[in-house]
Amino acid sequence: MILGLALGCSEAPAVERRDSNGVASRTADAREVAVVDGAPILLDQVATTASELQIPPREALERLIGEQLLIGEAERRGIGDAPEVSQIARQAAVQAVLEKLVESVVIGDQEVTEAYQRQRERFEVPEKRASLHVLFALNRKVEKDRDEAAMRHAQGALRELLEAPEPRAIWERYRQLGNVDEFPIKAEEIPPASRSDNFAPEYLDGLFSLSEAAVVPNAVRTDFGWHAIVVTEIVPARNTPLVEAHATLRAELMKARRSAALDELVHDLSMSHPVERNEAAIDGVMRAQDEASGAPGP
Repeated sequence: MILGLALGCSEAPAVERRDSNGVASRTADAREVAVVDGAPILLDQVATTASELQIPPREALERLIGEQLLIGEAERRGIGDAPEVSQIARQAAVQAVLEKLVESVVIGDQEVTEAYQRQRERFEVPEKRASLHVLFALNRKVEKDRDEAAMRHAQGALRELLEAPEPRAIWERYRQLGNVDEFPIKAEEIPPASRSDNFAPEYLDGLFSLSEAAVVPNAVRTDFGWHAIVVTEIVPARNTPLVEAHATLRAELMKARRSAALDELVHDLSMSHPVERNEAAIDGVMRAQDEASGAPGP
């Protein structure tokens, strides 16, 4: 929309373009934002690309520059260089260049194995358990009689949880209660945690003491106080061996390698073939975009 408005308002005079010897070669269109190897890229092309791909105008321009560089490379290879060749055919020529590029990308088994080793945590996910707990909080150092009182409260909550058809309802009541006999109560819902997560080891021992989701039958003492714990979900471990992950990893490595090779090709082409950017026109578009979005100008 912003680019469309800029197009409608563009009344800049045509610009005379000169070659390296200062000789006028042609009159440039005032809507040009870049010229790639003699081929212009117009503001409306940037607008269309930005709109279709939902990307910022400058990113759209860089994509069009890369595409034009590849079209030029295809023409130098003798594909689609006739003036009457349609845009579809030119894009097919670019595809042919890209296919040649893809053919040069090789991913060996050793590279896949190394990628697997780097991403072991992705393919070897330990068992995790979610829980509810009611904590009768204590200071780290507390007198014995107060510790015993907190334990009795935790055991009482535990009995209620064990007897209730729905332990969550009991947990919710304690969550709203807030404190009892001057013991602060913390009733929390803990997302799935593994044995290696940063929890009190006594809590993890209780959490992983059952073979199924249920109320942990004994109150658990940690440095935070006494807990009544309910295991609400067991997420099984998931181990994907290399033989099963191999195809996925190879495809990912191929995609990344091809993308890097394409970027390198476009960069090399931009170094060896002239790319001129009309920075004034580009800055005008960016200012219009900032004004429309409410962003402050430079």
